[in-house]
Amino acid sequence: AFDNVIKDDDDEMIERLLALMPWNLNEGVGNDRITVVVTYRVPRVKHLISVWRETKKDNQSFKEWILKTKNELGAIDSLGLVEMFLKKGLNVVLADINGIGEAGHDISNVIACEVLQARCTDERQLVGSDPPLIMNTKENFRGHLKITNEQMDKMDAAMRSYDCKYVNLFKEFEEKNQLVMLHATSLSEVLESCQEGDGEHTSDRIKMKSELVCIVQGKDDCTSREEKS
Repeated sequence: AFDNVIKDDDDEMIERLLALMPWNLNEGVGNDRITVVVTYRVPRVKHLISVWRETKKDNQSFKEWILKTKNELGAIDSLGLVEMFLKKGLNVVLADINGIGEAGHDISNVIACEVLQARCTDERQLVGSDPPLIMNTKENFRGHLKITNEQMDKMDAAMRSYDCKYVNLFKEFEEKNQLVMLHATSLSEVLESCQEGDGEHTSDRIKMKSELVCIVQGKDDCTSREEKS
């Protein structure tokens, strides 16, 4: 529902939603009553493929989609969404989907147990409840990527590089206790990799998208770092 919120310079949806909150009618009560949960997943390119599966036309391959789509890829900008919520004064819980899975937990149970503070077992199972059902797996999905594994790896690297623009965000808001990260194993690996290399990273999502298109087109040099802008 918040895919459109992350569009550049467009926070009108958040403003309208916050205006509806009853405490905004009372002076002295702030938005820090809200905690927003945002999920982060790797490989980053798999997240992009999920967006293609949700938005593609009937027989459109992933390659055709990424070359033609006008989608600004806000849906994959999880950390950008985190930043926007934080700057509105909201509390944010950033849940690492991969880290949760590696721990053997279900995301819905983790939210219930660790965010909502429900009564749970040590295995993050709600007391008195059945295990959560697996839904929306799209077993009958049909579609073709029409790109190579090497191209997928390059796209993933480009998207991880873009996420590096937010590396300082965590230091600032964690110190304020406004941001909490849950099971952040994969996310931590991404952030640690930001310190490697030449320190130059793509800081604009539209440029990152152009880099992805370039990779799919099979061009040799698709770097869109700041020095090439």
